[in-house]
Amino acid sequence: MVEVLLDAVTLLLLLGLVAGPVWLCVRQPDFPSGFTWSFVVVVGLTILFSWWRDYALGLELFAMGVDLDGFTTDERMRGVAPHLRDHAERVVFSPERLGVGWPIKTGFALFDSVPAAMAVCSIPWMVRMVLRRRRGVEITQKTAPEGAAL
Repeated sequence: MVEVLLDAVTLLLLLGLVAGPVWLCVRQPDFPSGFTWSFVVVVGLTILFSWWRDYALGLELFAMGVDLDGFTTDERMRGVAPHLRDHAERVVFSPERLGVGWPIKTGFALFDSVPAAMAVCSIPWMVRMVLRRRRGVEITQKTAPEGAAL
């Protein structure tokens, strides 16, 4: 049950990270404001998402009864139910939990998420600019007298 709740929050954060810039750029079509707010939201949600993944693993281990202060594997798994022991060992020694911490993972994730969000904001802005120019050309062609050079 705990895993489902933690995965649901993770999914909501990931959905916000993907849909947030799109929603902001559609709501704020002006170039600097939509771009700026999209940048702020993506950085904030990336930091929150990276922290949450680390925190959720700790909550999951706590819910299973793992004692992370134990020195050996047997001391760590002393309070874990027998049917959860294999899963708890996999989570304790998973690459997601070991190695670099969440702040460094956040820094690397920002190299991917920020340019992606900026591209998402740039595409509708460029499409609007092209459509405005086409409309402007069509309007000037319709109103120009015959034989006049544009």
